[in-house]
Amino acid sequence: ALADWIWVPLVQHSINLFVESFNNHKVRRQPEKQGPSNAAYWYTHQFPEQFGGENVLVRGDMKLIEEILENHPGKEAVKFFPDWFDPLARQAYDMVGRPERTLQTAWQVFIQMLVPLNVLIDSTDVALLDALGAAREQ
Repeated sequence: ALADWIWVPLVQHSINLFVESFNNHKVRRQPEKQGPSNAAYWYTHQFPEQFGGENVLVRGDMKLIEEILENHPGKEAVKFFPDWFDPLARQAYDMVGRPERTLQTAWQVFIQMLVPLNVLIDSTDVALLDALGAAREQ
């Protein structure tokens, strides 16, 4: 769980930066290129007619989408550790001086936090925390 607590936000941040950069970079003008050029990808998708294209997006059934979202577990679907873990990990992170978490330092932070976190977990009634978490979910 500690590796997930450290790595998942870092990887998600990197993915977000890549997607933003990719979608916003402007492709240089290339008259011989098939498809649009001299604009960012997001722009060409929003305004295809300005590039000799047409909007061929398929509209979805909004009632079906609402039904899917209604039955989707939301944040539970991407939960990587139990609810009780986050406050203990934050406390352990504070105990080791809140070192910078980057893709380059993640394993060092993991090693620094491991012992303090285990001490906190061993001194905590995790069964009680699990029960409280389950009660909150209902």
